[in-house]
Amino acid sequence: MLEKQMELNGQIGDKLKIAERSLSEYQRFLDFIDEKVEKNGWQLCGIKKHKDDEYIAYFLESKLEEEPQYRYNYNIYAYLSSNLDTSAYKAYLGWCFKERFTVGRVLHIDNHYVTSESLQGQGIGTESMNIIKSLAKQLQCDGIQGTREALNYTATEEERKIEEEKLYKFYEKQGFIQSREHRGIFLPLKKSVREKFLKNEENKE
Repeated sequence: MLEKQMELNGQIGDKLKIAERSLSEYQRFLDFIDEKVEKNGWQLCGIKKHKDDEYIAYFLESKLEEEPQYRYNYNIYAYLSSNLDTSAYKAYLGWCFKERFTVGRVLHIDNHYVTSESLQGQGIGTESMNIIKSLAKQLQCDGIQGTREALNYTATEEERKIEEEKLYKFYEKQGFIQSREHRGIFLPLKKSVREKFLKNEENKE
């Protein structure tokens, strides 16, 4: 009887240790979020459950660049609660009024990517793209423009083609207008802009 009670006490003790460790990790995650918001001035865009007991936080950083022209730089970062040292996702965006954009105000994606191949296909890129779309709408942009660039995770040409195809399907699912002939991508946020953009593309041909 005493042995069974000691075994039960041991099991309860192990569970308590796991719970204490989880609480400690959650507190560290919350402290990390507070630091980014209060000290860095980042905006918290949301916290999502990633898998099991793991969470992911999305942040938005904004900066005004006055030279050579007025431009707002927006950076989006995502951090997993299990790894606060390295971001799981990064996006570098720019907003300014440029005459070369025939459709008017555009949020430009300079670069964006999931930082590790092991994290691909887990919804991080999709959630981050939703934040980019929301930002573009808040800025009253006519669309989102960028370049379809696959990260060089793989070595062979065949593997690169597979990666590029996955990327093409990702932007297709997100509603971007694109072509396999060139890497430019564009997401119109207004019907009139979409029609104008498609007409311009037809004239180019």
